[in-house]
Amino acid sequence: MGSPDFSQIRYLEIHADTWGAGFQLGVDGVGFDTDRAIYRDFNADCSVDTLDLDTLAQHWLCPDCTPVACEGADIDLSGKVDLADFALFAEAWLKE
Repeated sequence: MGSPDFSQIRYLEIHADTWGAGFQLGVDGVGFDTDRAIYRDFNADCSVDTLDLDTLAQHWLCPDCTPVACEGADIDLSGKVDLADFALFAEAWLKE
């Protein structure tokens, strides 16, 4: 089975239905120390290119974006894909 490849993780969402009881989650020693350019490589092909631009365009101005719903195109995590995300995307355009 081996070890998982954590280098491909772009975000983490935890969902729990506790039927109003609530819960606490403690996490120690977890971090993601990675180049932000990975977040612009939406299809994880190790290149920020027209395929990624297409993903950004598909989610342009979509309301209620989450990392899952918008495939990571909401780079600044503002809840929508807009000019701010495009500016961040452009920083990584065609860079290796």
